[in-house]
Amino acid sequence: MIFKNFWAHRKQNGFIFTEITLIAILSFWVLDYCVLKVYDQYILSPDGEFEKEHLVIGEVSQITKNLDKKGTTRYSLSDPKIEEGNEAVAFAALRAYRDEIRKMPEVQSAGYVSSFIGNMGSKYDIITVSPEADSTRTCKAYHENYILNECFFETMGLTTIESSPLPEQLSKECPPEGIVITRSLAIQLFDTDDVIGRRIVCELNHAEVPIIHCTITGVLKDVKPNGQDRYCYIIFLPIEYYGSNRMLIRLKPDVKADHFVEKMNKPDLITEKVTNMSNYSLLLDPITYKKSQKKYDPYGGSLIFVEIITGTFGLLFMLNVILGTLGTFWLQIRKRTGDFGIMRSFGAKRRHIFWAIWSEGALLTFFACLLGQLIWLQIALRFGLAKSDITVFSGREIDWTTQFWPHFFIVCGVQFLFILFIVTIGIITPSLIAMYRKPVNALRYE
Repeated sequence: MIFKNFWAHRKQNGFIFTEITLIAILSFWVLDYCVLKVYDQYILSPDGEFEKEHLVIGEVSQITKNLDKKGTTRYSLSDPKIEEGNEAVAFAALRAYRDEIRKMPEVQSAGYVSSFIGNMGSKYDIITVSPEADSTRTCKAYHENYILNECFFETMGLTTIESSPLPEQLSKECPPEGIVITRSLAIQLFDTDDVIGRRIVCELNHAEVPIIHCTITGVLKDVKPNGQDRYCYIIFLPIEYYGSNRMLIRLKPDVKADHFVEKMNKPDLITEKVTNMSNYSLLLDPITYKKSQKKYDPYGGSLIFVEIITGTFGLLFMLNVILGTLGTFWLQIRKRTGDFGIMRSFGAKRRHIFWAIWSEGALLTFFACLLGQLIWLQIALRFGLAKSDITVFSGREIDWTTQFWPHFFIVCGVQFLFILFIVTIGIITPSLIAMYRKPVNALRYE
């Protein structure tokens, strides 16, 4: 019955088929991008994902007491001055302020950092890593420095696997040439996470010594270097304290980060100490980690711009598709109002008419999507994309996003359901109007 009606109205259906095919071709790229974004940011959650609600970040600045020409005491705000020959004094002032922060009743841990994990505006270096015993097995990884004795791992909230030393120990102690890596990277390089004591070779970019040999001293549970990435390949290199004024603070579980930030922004808290110290520091413009995630991205805003453009295009495309499909089906169903009147006069129920119309729309959608997907498949074959184990980053880690065929079929399924949803919206309104029209009135169109 469905195919009979489908063929009886082949001219009208041919126009709709062409329209849906064009929609299928144009929508494939947009939906592929959206599927990957949803998977990367909301479905793919590493086992070492840390708690972010109680993290605060900020930069420490100096409050310097001076006397103006009239002898009045003035306080000026500036970055800590670390001049050659005066490093010890500057470092001591920064450390003293850090110790004051740690003494606050709301604070669980605090320390200076070179950068933050997780889409915080940090620009990571991508380096090449390989086992010392097998230089042919290479992998790309993010390079992250951490400052020794600054409670980095426990303040950040990172956790280690069972066979690794605890985060507190890794933050304080690191033997010569020691290095900390994530579990995924360990498995990529050695096919196991039991890698403590094994040696690796790192090729660093923009470094005085481009190639270094390191010993793995700790393995962390997987954590994303930033929200845009799929692979958790990170290398943590320890460095000595060099006067960084970027501070990371982890609050106690019962403290709200927004309230703490509001408190730290009040200058009254330090007035008494400023009057007694000439070089006292201040946490300038503290912000919660969650808000900072929304403010920054690791590529200086370029991805945000791309997402805005892509999102705007996607919304306009979706609106155009809905309106175009609605208009097309409205006209086609209106032309068949007389047929519905005849069917109603012979006792056909409304639901039978609706399912007959919807089945034709679903059949058109299936064949149109199939044609559009075959066109995209030919494009993939032409440009060599239809190969197994295609990876964005490493070359070996495999999931459905890095293998062509599972990736292709999943996106095809999402696309078919999306277009079928749009077609259903286009069918519902005109078909309901036609179905609830009295048979006598409907036959006027015949």
